[in-house]
Amino acid sequence: MPIIVGGVVVVGVLIVVLSMMSSKTEAPKPKPKTPAAKTEPEKPAAKSSLPEPAMQAKPGKPPTKAPPTLETATLTAADELYNKAKTLDLDARKAQAAGDQQKFNTLINDSWETLTKLDKHLEPYTNWLEEADMEGWEMPGIYRQLQRRFNQYDKLKGRVRKAKPNRQK
Repeated sequence: MPIIVGGVVVVGVLIVVLSMMSSKTEAPKPKPKTPAAKTEPEKPAAKSSLPEPAMQAKPGKPPTKAPPTLETATLTAADELYNKAKTLDLDARKAQAAGDQQKFNTLINDSWETLTKLDKHLEPYTNWLEEADMEGWEMPGIYRQLQRRFNQYDKLKGRVRKAKPNRQK
C-alpha cells in the first residue's frame, strides 16, 4: 500500500512540474533598432485619465425629448474640473498623511466645491441622460461617453464626500 501511495505522489509531482514548465513562455525578443528610426526622440503619449474613444449610439426607443446638444468641448471642460478635483483630493491625502489636518480640510473642501461645479456644469445633460436611461431611449454616442465618465466622477465624489469634515452638505 505505501508503494502505491508513493507512486501516486511521484506521478502527481511530475505532472505539476511538467505543467509549470510548459506554461512558461519566452519573452519576445526586442526588435533591432535601425539608425534611421532614431532620428526623432521618442515622446511618451499623453495619458488621459478618462476614456476617449468615440462611441456608437445606443439603440433603443426614439426619445420623446430631444437631447440637449452636448459637444466635445463640454466634455473637455468637465474633464478639467474632474482632474482638478482629483489633484486636490490627492494633495489633501498627502497633507493628511503628513499630519497637517487643517490643510487636509481646506483641500478636501476645495475638491468638493470643484465636484459641485462639475455637477452644475453637466446638469442639463445629466437630466436628459437619466430619463433616457430609465425610458430605454436611443442615446447618441457622446452621451454614452458622458455616461462612462460618470463612473469615474462618482467614485471620486464618494471618496471626497467620505473624507469631508462637514458631511452635512
